[in-house]
Amino acid sequence: MDDDIRRRTRVLLMSLRYQNWWQSFKNPFDYRPELYRDLDFKDDFVITFGYRGSSVKGEAAYPFWWLRSFLEHKTPLPGVQGTAEVMLMAHKYDIPGLVSMSRAKLRNFLSIENFPHVFNAAHETEDDEILQECGHMIAAWTDEILSLPNLSVLSKKAMVRLLEHRRLSPSSELKVFNAAINWMWR
Repeated sequence: MDDDIRRRTRVLLMSLRYQNWWQSFKNPFDYRPELYRDLDFKDDFVITFGYRGSSVKGEAAYPFWWLRSFLEHKTPLPGVQGTAEVMLMAHKYDIPGLVSMSRAKLRNFLSIENFPHVFNAAHETEDDEILQECGHMIAAWTDEILSLPNLSVLSKKAMVRLLEHRRLSPSSELKVFNAAINWMWR
């Protein structure tokens, strides 16, 4: 499985339009803004590095950083939030071995506290197995899930799916209203 992940990642990196992107990603201290200021295209792989962190235009940089670390040092999957981000990246760029590694970890560590991260990743990747397990949690702990402060990590579609879930059974409509308000003001 590691060879498949490595092969697909090489294809992904070779498909980048500017080789300078990967060089900057390897060593962010050598970042030169003049290389990226006047790019004419809107691509996900335009990276901006700052001294306090990094980001990928339209995406989080953490999954790419972890992938590089995994390829170079066999770094294990991060915590649940990081694993969810890695799963989304792997799904988007068609790296099935990494998706299945992420799926296995998310299934093992599904709990009320990290429910939003797992549900969001499962919804975005259309992972029916994890969504089914999330459905069991929704049925058993609706009020607790709706009162989580980190519901704000859910995408708009994932939040709608949660609120329309057939097994959602809040003790009052106020719980649903508060969850929606808290999600909107994230």
